[in-house]
This record gives sequence, C-alpha cells and structure tokens, in this order.
Amino acid sequence: MPSFRTRSGRVQARITLTGVPTVTKTFPDLRSAREWAKVTEADLLRGTWKPAATAPATAALEAAASFTLGDALRRYRASVTPTKRGGEVEGYRIQALLRHSLAGMPIREVTARHIAGYRDERLALGLSGGSITRELALLSHVFKVAEREWGVLDGGGIGRIGRGQSLPKRGTPAPECAS
Repeated sequence: MPSFRTRSGRVQARITLTGVPTVTKTFPDLRSAREWAKVTEADLLRGTWKPAATAPATAALEAAASFTLGDALRRYRASVTPTKRGGEVEGYRIQALLRHSLAGMPIREVTARHIAGYRDERLALGLSGGSITRELALLSHVFKVAEREWGVLDGGGIGRIGRGQSLPKRGTPAPECAS
C-alpha cells in the first residue's frame, strides 16, 4: 500500500511491501505521485518492476551486444590514440584492422581463435614479426580499454595468444653454413 507525505512543497510517494525493498519517489503534485504509485505497486506485485538506476545499465548492456570491434577501434582512435606519442602510426594500424572482416564482428564474440587467425593471415602476407606484435598489442589494449573504461566487456577479452613464429630482425644477414 502506498503512502504519501509532503516534503519541501513536494509529495513523496513510498511503497512498502513485505519481502520487497521500500521504493520511494518525489513528485511536484499528489496526482502524479498517486499515478506512479499505482503503476509501481502493480509492477512490484507482479515482480516486473526494475529500479530506475538499472535502466541505463540495461540499455548499455543491450547496446554493448551490438558493439562491434570496428566500433571499438573507431572509438579508441578518437579518444585514446591522440594522447599517444606514436598516435599517427597507430592510426594506420587501426585503419588496417578496420579493413579486415574481424572489424564487423560484435566485440563480445571475438575470441583468441579469431585473433590467432588474423595473426596467421598477416604472417602469410609477409609482415614482419615486429609489425604483427605491435598490431596484437594494439588489439589487446583496445580490449582492455573497452572492458575497464567503456564497460562493454564483462571480462575474458582475447586472452593470451602467441605472437607468431620468431622471425629474424630486419637487416640481419642469413646464417651461412659452416663448411
């Protein structure tokens, strides 16, 4: 049963039910308070009521379900990359990642297996081990920022994947056979 009281010229509605946390909300007039209390009490009795504070969180989770790796890369490029000393070069790496089919996948569905496939494709194209390592480090940081700062991921990420085969450094002569 709702109860109402006047506070500072406004009306506070309070709904108290056994086994359910007390719900309160303040309104400018009694009519609005009564309408809200009627709807909210019915929702509480049915068990379908959700606090207003969780509504934005629920919307964020629903939006996160359609948040792609490409969306994360674009947001990262706009917010994180400009703060880095090597931001211009990192922008080129992000552009290359955006052209790959991985960018169209929802970020929650990207697994270590997908990233390993990307790594293997880049190795097959003849990129150096250092280039691939930098691309994988970039992807790893994108996942960390998406989880820690944007709240898009709820843990997991891409995990630890190998950086690929060890390739000789640039400018190193090929080993000669000892005779």
